[in-house]
Amino acid sequence: MTTERPLRVLIVDDNRDLAENLAELFEELEVETAIAGSAAQARDLLDERTALALVDVGLPDANGLELLEPLRALNPAAEILLMTGQGTLETAIAAVRHGAYAYLLKPVDVDDLLALAERALAQVQLRGERTALARALAASEAIYRGVVDNVEAWIVGIGSESKLVFANRRAAEGLEGVLSSGDGSVQALGEPFESALGALLRDGEVPAFETTVQHPAAGERIIRWQLTHVPETRTAVDVLAMGLDVTEQRTLEHRSARAEAMAAIGVLTTGLAHEIRNPLNAASLQLQLLSRRLAKVDVPRRDKLTAPVELVRHELARLSSLLDDFLGLARPASLRTESVDLQQLVQQVARLEAPVCAERGIRLEVEAPAGLMARGEPGRLEQVLVNLVANAADALDGEPGRIRVRAERNAGGVTLTVEDSGPGFGETSEKLLEPFFTTKAAGTGLGLTIVRRIVELHEGELRLGSSDLGGAAVRIDLAAG
Repeated sequence: MTTERPLRVLIVDDNRDLAENLAELFEELEVETAIAGSAAQARDLLDERTALALVDVGLPDANGLELLEPLRALNPAAEILLMTGQGTLETAIAAVRHGAYAYLLKPVDVDDLLALAERALAQVQLRGERTALARALAASEAIYRGVVDNVEAWIVGIGSESKLVFANRRAAEGLEGVLSSGDGSVQALGEPFESALGALLRDGEVPAFETTVQHPAAGERIIRWQLTHVPETRTAVDVLAMGLDVTEQRTLEHRSARAEAMAAIGVLTTGLAHEIRNPLNAASLQLQLLSRRLAKVDVPRRDKLTAPVELVRHELARLSSLLDDFLGLARPASLRTESVDLQQLVQQVARLEAPVCAERGIRLEVEAPAGLMARGEPGRLEQVLVNLVANAADALDGEPGRIRVRAERNAGGVTLTVEDSGPGFGETSEKLLEPFFTTKAAGTGLGLTIVRRIVELHEGELRLGSSDLGGAAVRIDLAAG
């Protein structure tokens, strides 16, 4: 038996001549040997290379069985062969109970001894190789796990019956509680994922696709997935899913498209504003002159002409308001920020909008603590709140209700909220932020677009949601001032 590092056999016997003869005998096995005449000497010679100990039970200073524990402490794979000249059944049972490989009576048969020793050494070597392999596998798995857990991608293993059987750290964070529950399935990843998995199992391949996952900490995330069949192995994974979080990318693409739309509107407005404003002013002036002349006409004829004149006045005012909305989008994107007292801001908005709300039977409420400050441009923030209150009033559609304007602290700054008791946003919430989309019969679809643009100029965030009043809620997060 030959290895790169020969195994070591320790012979422990107080009969020196016998020990040396045994050592010579073991040369046939191509191993290193060492000799000890006592248990104390044996303990000094034991090391991690000692694969086999041939020990006399009756040593001068100890029972040979006492060497088994220190031997296994240094080399867990090692074996011990016990020899005695006074064997008893009790001694044999004790030897086996303590883990001895075999028990021999003196004088030993040379062939039996060599056969036993060779088998014992082969077992030690095999055990050692298994241990080394297990350690290498554990190290490899640790490296693999470290790599897999630290990549930015979501990696999910799918087993039989569409069960989620594996997830790296990123995916586990996003699917918190799904895998640990024991019944996690691809349903947790949404219907598009289920459909794509079915297509993969049916057709053998499927293009990349995207799903929306509700991350427990980061909120709604957009994940772009690629599914791959795992070759037949003994693992529990049949399909490997790799996902990239493209939420920020999609947000940037959205903002870029929005910016392009706003730029196009700005160019259009700049070119047309002058051409529209001049005839609009002329028409308004002529209408005013016509109204003054009508005041001198007798009552019957004046009453017939008043209604058409008022209709023209109303439409001219609407056209002027529309032009103002366009101009609002075309103004340079710059701010002159300062610390804004939000309590004063919401109270000012309430003073401006209270008469209109009262006329419609709407109760306008404001909530803002004293000393709450935000960083922003006061005029622009006032425009935002006035616009949102007007939208909320329109949403009530002539019915009595409530509108509430709130200012409060949040974890990173402050939040302004305008909410109502109306019907809510429904499924059109995202579209409402796009230019020219409106649910109003006479709306321009620019109100919320202007609001969002102003919020983005403040490097804030606008969120549409529902209110505990039963209707819609628009929340604006701003930096504290």
